[in-house]
Amino acid sequence: MSEKTRIPLTAPWMEKDEILKVTEVLESGNLSTGWQVEQLEREIAEYIGCKHAVCLSSATAALHLAFIVAGIGPGDEVIVPAFTFPGAAQIPHLLGAKTVFADCEYSSYAISPAAAAEAVTDKTKAIMPVSAFGLPYDLEQIRALADKHNLIVIGDNAGAFGSKYEDLRLGAAECDLHNPDGTNRQDKELHNIRGKAEDLSCFSFHPTKILTTGEGGCVCTENSDWAVQIRMLRDHGSITRSEPEPKKRFVTIGFRYVMSDVHAAIGRVQLSKINEMIMRRREAAGIYTELLEQLNPTQTIKSFKSGVGDIPLPEKKYNIVTPYETTGAYHTYQRYVIYLTYHDGISVRNQLRKQGIEATFGYYNAADEPFAERLGIYKRCPITNKLFRHTIALPLYHTISKEDQEHVVATLKTILKV
Repeated sequence: MSEKTRIPLTAPWMEKDEILKVTEVLESGNLSTGWQVEQLEREIAEYIGCKHAVCLSSATAALHLAFIVAGIGPGDEVIVPAFTFPGAAQIPHLLGAKTVFADCEYSSYAISPAAAAEAVTDKTKAIMPVSAFGLPYDLEQIRALADKHNLIVIGDNAGAFGSKYEDLRLGAAECDLHNPDGTNRQDKELHNIRGKAEDLSCFSFHPTKILTTGEGGCVCTENSDWAVQIRMLRDHGSITRSEPEPKKRFVTIGFRYVMSDVHAAIGRVQLSKINEMIMRRREAAGIYTELLEQLNPTQTIKSFKSGVGDIPLPEKKYNIVTPYETTGAYHTYQRYVIYLTYHDGISVRNQLRKQGIEATFGYYNAADEPFAERLGIYKRCPITNKLFRHTIALPLYHTISKEDQEHVVATLKTILKV
């Protein structure tokens, strides 16, 4: 396949409206953090259904500041899924804390609640679960674990903007709250008391994500004090006042993690069409699933759902496991990730790329990266290791054509000989 007909892994959906909005901001001369950022924050908070949304320069910046306001520091431990982006797993160490890896689940690619529970010690202060590829992790079980051990939940929802859990969007989703003994908290009428599943929820607006600002991210929270602190920390620890001079006062040590009005302008246009973008991704994901299931004589998903350790499948020809929505979850498919039970994903990904089809793995096995060994936090996570080796992210974006998807699946069929 020539470079001209090459199928990319992802592509942002940019139209004339984004160009016109950016031009408007450029012509205004107000390019740094200003009115566009403020408006985007209001619109995100309204869309998600949260009290505060604070826009930042990246999702990494969002996570960094979330950990700071949550009070993570020397001597603390933070539980992190091994199947994740290494940059996120490094953040606790920037604050003198320690990352403790937990293995993940075959079914959701998210942190295993059982593995997370085993990782809790008297030093554990927070847990950072990841919503993998647009599929929410098990908020109910993670919230119950956090309540039992008095942990802060910092949700890494970088690729899951617009995803839902129990009909509420991530960043606003509620779960039953629990007592230290694991029982539900109840009111006088014996109704279960519900609260926010996450204390802080972080999103990415990178070009590979569902909604993009070019570069950027945000933190969503109900805690007004935390929101104020994040706004200070993102701009060198400063606050802005109307009078007297100087209008800006620096009250703490901070960073330059601000989002510009140029980036926010793109985000505002993207947010106005977010429902259509998600719909398109879900439709494209459905096409992939239908095409891939034709390669498997029987459904393999039933075996995959209950898989612990090796996935029990009857014959070698039953090979491709497609993504699915867990109970109560609404998948937005930031990536369409399949699991190849018997084939080496690295080899298959390389062969797809040779055919002009861009493909990659799902996430890294962060617990096996060199930085983890240098920091003394290496951990053997057998399921995550298999997820790294056997997952393949196929090309998926808002404007991908059915013809391109058919070509991807036909090429994959040839490579796998199924």
